[in-house]
Amino acid sequence: MEDLPLPEFVNLDKSFLCSICKEPLRNPMQTFCGHHACCSCLEGYMEEAHAVSAAASREEEEGERTVAAAPICPAQERNCHTVTKENIFLDRAIQKRLERQAAYCPNKCLGCVETLMWKDVPQHLESSCVFRQVECPLCKEDIIFSCVDKHQEEECPQKLMDCPNFCQTAQMKRSDLSLHMLRCNNICPYITLGCDFSVSTIAPERAEGDDDDDAAATNPEAAAAAAAAVLTTHEEESMKEHLRLTMKRLSEQEIENQRLRDELEMRLERKCQENVSAATPNNLDGLDETLRCLLLKHDKTITELVNALKSVDQQMQYSPDLLGMGEMVWKISGINAMRRAATKDTIKYIYSPVFFTHPYGYKLCLRAYINGDGLGKGTHLSLFFVILQGDYDATLQWPFSGTVKMKLLSQDKNFSDHYKEFRSSPNSNSFQRPKNERNPPTGFPEFSTHTLTWAKPYYLNDEIYIKTSVRLTSN
Repeated sequence: MEDLPLPEFVNLDKSFLCSICKEPLRNPMQTFCGHHACCSCLEGYMEEAHAVSAAASREEEEGERTVAAAPICPAQERNCHTVTKENIFLDRAIQKRLERQAAYCPNKCLGCVETLMWKDVPQHLESSCVFRQVECPLCKEDIIFSCVDKHQEEECPQKLMDCPNFCQTAQMKRSDLSLHMLRCNNICPYITLGCDFSVSTIAPERAEGDDDDDAAATNPEAAAAAAAAVLTTHEEESMKEHLRLTMKRLSEQEIENQRLRDELEMRLERKCQENVSAATPNNLDGLDETLRCLLLKHDKTITELVNALKSVDQQMQYSPDLLGMGEMVWKISGINAMRRAATKDTIKYIYSPVFFTHPYGYKLCLRAYINGDGLGKGTHLSLFFVILQGDYDATLQWPFSGTVKMKLLSQDKNFSDHYKEFRSSPNSNSFQRPKNERNPPTGFPEFSTHTLTWAKPYYLNDEIYIKTSVRLTSN
């Protein structure tokens, strides 16, 4: 139980609270005078008291060796005794009593109303809580157990869908359907951003009597293929214009968001100034509805922009000037906040940007555990190499064969980089042709110690840099 996070207890008696941190006891230690404190709290309390006492003794009699006095029990009650390692002990009895105290399910915030003994919480979370988080077998996202079916039917981006136009295209992922529908209807996917190109708009410009037009008129399949080819050519030739339209829309949305924020602040300030004391839930209904509508509008706009950016990325990710060509430098900014979140298990890992071994080559990325994983949990930065599913996997050699070098770059040229490297294993699932979105990661659970990672010259200005180099070899 000591490895699990403390739950929210229903009505916890004060006797179960630590004398130091005032929180529920964790690995409870009992003092000679009968008080309790968390093991880590008590150890820190004793170390701090000894350090203060020793410093005071050195100042009083410099040169003469003295012994630091033991601290008084942290409860600081009358007749409390001193605490030393010899007169404190782990109180398993109170630990067992604490485990039998009533606690809310950790998923209370999601809607679970169950209360149960703390010791039964793990089993409840594992098998019976309908609000527990489970992994969607398709998209691998964490979903509430009771919502999995609805998620797959209505939201899952990896769910295979048929084209509503009943075209000859095979089933596709839901995330690809909207883009397919535009192409299926011969409309530029960037119509929502201002591009008005469609195959029908160029039809009048074709010369009468064109052989291709005659063939298309008698063969619907040929017409569809010709239209698709025209649309593809337009997308390739207009890539920069599409990117410009996307950035323009983002800029406009940023300005609009700021205007709406300013307007909301003014309205809220006016509302408060009118008469706060007279405010009732009914008075605020109109404002709540306005805010709700604005948020829905923002969500819809942001979704459209995200889809547009994904489409730009799909077109540009294989452009030669954007490829890593077997190398990638990953700049991780704001990493101190990530480390704190990782320590609390709020963030388990992060992914690097995608890079490639060569044009139309292997699609790759890194996965980093800021607070470590496996053998490196809590002590190291863990780095793993991941092969992603790419559009040209059918043309590549499998299993993947090569040497991967990972470097923690020094930000001071007077110091050397810290690096490790490995060679691929032909029998490992990590190097086979991906059947899903990404292969199992492989790499170094103990890539670099926290002592090294968080010290100069590797950690500066709340940033670190990780460089990856991939050299392909023959099987």
